[in-house]
Amino acid sequence: MYRLQKWGIYIIILLAIISIYHDVTDGSHISPVDEQKQQPKTIDTREFNVVKIQVKPGDNFLSIIERLNASLTTLDIDKISSDFTKINHTDPHNIKYGESYYFPLYK
Repeated sequence: MYRLQKWGIYIIILLAIISIYHDVTDGSHISPVDEQKQQPKTIDTREFNVVKIQVKPGDNFLSIIERLNASLTTLDIDKISSDFTKINHTDPHNIKYGESYYFPLYK
């Protein structure tokens, strides 16, 4: 009986190692449905439009704002930060990659 328990533990450990190896090497695959969910969606508000963006590694608040509002010659960072906080109820300096946030899109 003791040998059977020992072999059972070895098999469980082996399966765990194989599973971890598979996750690390292949990763998770994104289906076309997931890619469609990541497309920006625009929501109208009274003062500005809002665009939902998923933050990617290397993105920060200012880089996303500059990319979205490239046509503007000047940006009021205090106003943009305030608008972002109103929309998302979170500090713009604490955004995390992989999460989706609404960003103001000015005309």
